[in-house]
Amino acid sequence: VFLAQTIGCARCHDHKFDPIPTSDYYALAGILKSSVAMDHSNVSKWVSLPLPQDIQTESRYAALSSKRTQVKKRLDGLKKSIQDTAPSSSIVRVEDLQGVVIDDAQAKKVGEWVESMSVKPYVGRGYLHDKNASKGAKSMTFEPADLKPGSYRVRFSYTPDANRAKAVKVRIFSADGEDLVSVNQSEKPADDGLWQTLGTYRFEQGGQAFVIVSNEGSQGHVVADAVQFLPEALAPNLADKASKQEPQAAPTKGSEAAIEALRKEAASLESELKAMQAELDSRPTVLSLRAAETPSNIAIHIRGSVHQQGALVPRGFLSCIASQTPSPTIEPSSNGRLELADWLVSSRNPLTARVYVNRVWSWLMGEGIVRTIDNFGTTGEQPSNLELLDWLTHEFIRRDWSTKWLVREIVLSDAYQRSSRCSKAALEIDPDNRHFARGNSRRLDAETFRDSLLNISGELDLSAHIESTIPAKVKEDYAFKHSSKYRTVYGPWFRNSLPDLYTELDGANPSFPISKRNRSTIAPQALAMLNSEWIADRVSVFGDWLAAKPEWSDEKKIECCFVSTLSRLPSSRELNWAKSVVAQHRTAQSLEGSLWGTLAHELIASIDFRYVE
Repeated sequence: VFLAQTIGCARCHDHKFDPIPTSDYYALAGILKSSVAMDHSNVSKWVSLPLPQDIQTESRYAALSSKRTQVKKRLDGLKKSIQDTAPSSSIVRVEDLQGVVIDDAQAKKVGEWVESMSVKPYVGRGYLHDKNASKGAKSMTFEPADLKPGSYRVRFSYTPDANRAKAVKVRIFSADGEDLVSVNQSEKPADDGLWQTLGTYRFEQGGQAFVIVSNEGSQGHVVADAVQFLPEALAPNLADKASKQEPQAAPTKGSEAAIEALRKEAASLESELKAMQAELDSRPTVLSLRAAETPSNIAIHIRGSVHQQGALVPRGFLSCIASQTPSPTIEPSSNGRLELADWLVSSRNPLTARVYVNRVWSWLMGEGIVRTIDNFGTTGEQPSNLELLDWLTHEFIRRDWSTKWLVREIVLSDAYQRSSRCSKAALEIDPDNRHFARGNSRRLDAETFRDSLLNISGELDLSAHIESTIPAKVKEDYAFKHSSKYRTVYGPWFRNSLPDLYTELDGANPSFPISKRNRSTIAPQALAMLNSEWIADRVSVFGDWLAAKPEWSDEKKIECCFVSTLSRLPSSRELNWAKSVVAQHRTAQSLEGSLWGTLAHELIASIDFRYVE
């Protein structure tokens, strides 16, 4: 991206055309491998780091975090006291159980589950419930860390109550595949009032061995406490053991009162902890990378195979550039990202600046000085004006990499301001316009097209927007409604719910880095111009606004339509055409707003609207 090099070719072998050996690929890969991009768990998450704030705000967050730690410590102590004080028959310790037991604390959770100790008996320090909310979006996975091969009786623990779900889906994954068991949690578990047997299953070494409890399709609270994998050899002894257990002494009133007081304090601390966590979670964050705890180098993967590894390559940079510019040293304790950044933007490494200058030129002029803007290697095109690219790069670096200067320098040039029309002689000399003897006709991209329509309807909000345009209640991008009237630059670019116009008008694919967008001319684009509901809504607003000016003549309104959509007055031929459109709609007794909206819609669907000369 930054160097416009096809470095990926060197993953499996030395580059066939450019001086990039395989070792360079793995030297750079080692830098990125020594950084963490995702935190992996049952549901992997991107690394999110807090944005630096002013001193006062940072102090407030630090104090809040410290207080949260203290409250959490106090709450953990209370929970242990409640467990130790409560009657032993009500709470079963994990270490007292046979087989392999996974408590709810060790389960992998999806969605928000709430801790509780209200109903007994239970295993460990309590159990979790789904708050009878977000059905189908919550689950818990109970997976033993190391289960020896064999046959096991799998048992599920929950606390029964009248408000519990009567059909809780529990899936068991074993060597024989997946089994689904429905558990009625409003009834008492069959085994000792604590366990519900799910069945006997066979598990193999390295095979799947886990249980998933979900709230999918349930009505009522779904509870999950623990899952026990009991070797079949121990299962027959359960009944005998249960019958020989002596009854526990009933708790005294004094102990009940003490436990209840501890529970009330714990509930209060849980509420306080939840409020503090919500405030900490509201802190502005940014998706980024985090340095790995132990940076490491990568061995060359022979022919790209992870199973055939060669020599270990120290983290470093492209040798063909490093030989001309001193490279910074990467310390063993550093992942190398900062050193890579310093090397990329070094004044002695003009390649990065040349690539950037060429990209900006291509955005403004329609084509780059080097047309292959992401390939400056030997297989890319040669610059059409090497001296110009060198001069712009030199001045760009000298002016502290100022994009503002670069854009101003280009747009104030004679080359940028040239018309797309040119003489026949100039066309013969430079038919492909490699030397920019004339201006390139530029087509509106998807973002500019959207902003232009909102501007025509008068709905475009030009104010600066520093907050997210994604409502806080939105948790996923599927079926997201793009209703914001801010400039498109502030809108979310969701992979799973792009607006139709973005797709039809060659918007960038958010799954890949796109240096140069496609330029297609296909029938669906014209159909989208005519049939899009979003476009129809915009022209309707514009038509109603224009119809609300009865003092304007038809000719003045037609001129307003042309100026608003095409930024120019109509020619005499276009004026006559527009008048005929108006007359036809008047004959059909169309509403005034619909009449002017239709005229604006036809102008928007024209080629003149989509291209800038």
